[in-house]
Amino acid sequence: LSSTWENVTSMLNIDMNNRFINISNNTIEDGSEWRIVAYSPNFNFYLNFPVTEWEPGQELQFSVRPPIVDGNLTFDLINPLGFGFEVPIVKDEISEETFFSYLIPSNAIEGTWIAKIYWNNATDAGVQSQEFQVIIPPVPFTIDPIRIVITVVLVIGIGTISILSYLQIKKYRVRKLEQVKKLFDKCMDALNLEYLMVTDKKSGLNLYEQNFAGKSIDGTLISGFLQAIHSFGIELIKVEDKSQTIKLEYKDSIILMSEFVNLRLILIMKEKPSRFLLYSIEELVYEIYKQYGKLIDDFRGDVKPFEGIEELFKQYLNISFIYPLKLAKIENLEKIRINQNERFLINAAKAIMTKNKEDHFYLKSIFTEKICNPKDIESVLSLIDKKIFQIM
Repeated sequence: LSSTWENVTSMLNIDMNNRFINISNNTIEDGSEWRIVAYSPNFNFYLNFPVTEWEPGQELQFSVRPPIVDGNLTFDLINPLGFGFEVPIVKDEISEETFFSYLIPSNAIEGTWIAKIYWNNATDAGVQSQEFQVIIPPVPFTIDPIRIVITVVLVIGIGTISILSYLQIKKYRVRKLEQVKKLFDKCMDALNLEYLMVTDKKSGLNLYEQNFAGKSIDGTLISGFLQAIHSFGIELIKVEDKSQTIKLEYKDSIILMSEFVNLRLILIMKEKPSRFLLYSIEELVYEIYKQYGKLIDDFRGDVKPFEGIEELFKQYLNISFIYPLKLAKIENLEKIRINQNERFLINAAKAIMTKNKEDHFYLKSIFTEKICNPKDIESVLSLIDKKIFQIM
C-alpha cells in the first residue's frame, strides 16, 4: 500500500441532514484502505457522579451541568463486555443542570462499567465519561427469619426516609436552579435596558428619565406616541383598569409601558425581557405610586422631588449592573471574609482602573467572555453588600 494518503473527499456524497457518507463504486479500489478523519474540540461541561460503586437492581443517579447555551445531552452506558444501550437516552435543548437515572438490571454482570455523556448543538460538541463498579454481593447460605423481619422493617424505614429526603433534595435543587435562572435573567435585563422614563399620566410630562443607550432619545416624543396608542386602545375596548402593561416591538427595540392610577412607566430595551422583569415592572409601578402618587397629583412642573425614583429602579430592575462602580478604600482587606471568586473580581477591577487610569469601572469590562455568569453575579452582589464595590 502507498504511504501517502489520497484525499477523495470531493468524490463522496456527504448527507449532513441524515448523517451518512455515500461512497460510490468508482472510488473503491481493490486492496485500498480508507481513513476517515474529523476534528472537533471537546466543549467542556461538568459531570457530577458522586457514587462509583453500585449493585444490580439499584438506581444509578448522577447530574450534568451543561454549558449555558442550549444543546442536546445523550447518555450511553458501556458494560464490561463493551456493549452500550441499543437506543441511548437523549434530552434535547438543555442549558441547565439535568439529572439522569437508570435502573441497573438485576442480572447485570460484575465489573467496570462506563457512563458516557455527550453534549452537542449545531456547531459544538463535548464528551465526559465516568467509570464505576457494579458489585454483586455474596449470597448468604442461611437467613434467620427474625433478621428478615428486621431487615424488611429497616428497608421500609430507610426507603421511606430516602424517598422523603430525595423529594426534599429535588425541591431544593429546583429552587436553586430557579434562583440561578433568575439571577441570569436579571443581569441580562439590566444590560439590555436602553432607556426608562416615568411620566404624569394626565399631562404626559416627564417626571424622571434615564438614558443608558449612549444616544439621544426624545422622551417627550416617545411619551406622546405611546399616549396616542394607549388612548386608541381604551377607545377600542371601552374599559380602563387601574394597572395594565403593554409591550410593543418597533425596529430593533422593545417598548414596555405600565400604568397605575396617575403615573406611566416606560422602558425601552434591546431584546425581549424575561418574565421576572415583567413581574418586577408591576411591583415597581405600584411602589412608585405608593411613594410619589400624592406628588404626581400635585405636580406643577418641578421634577426635583422625583429624583429618589432612581433608588426604586436600582432595587427592582438591578440597574447597578450597568452603573459605574468604584472600589472602596479598605486598609485591611484581609479582615473581611471574601471568597476566591470575589478576590478575583477585586483584582480584575483594580487592573482595569489602572489600565484605563480611571477611578471607576464597569462590570462589562470584567465579564468580557462569560457575561452574566450566575456565580460571578452572586459574587458581585456580595461585594456590593459588603460595600467593597460601590455604585457611583
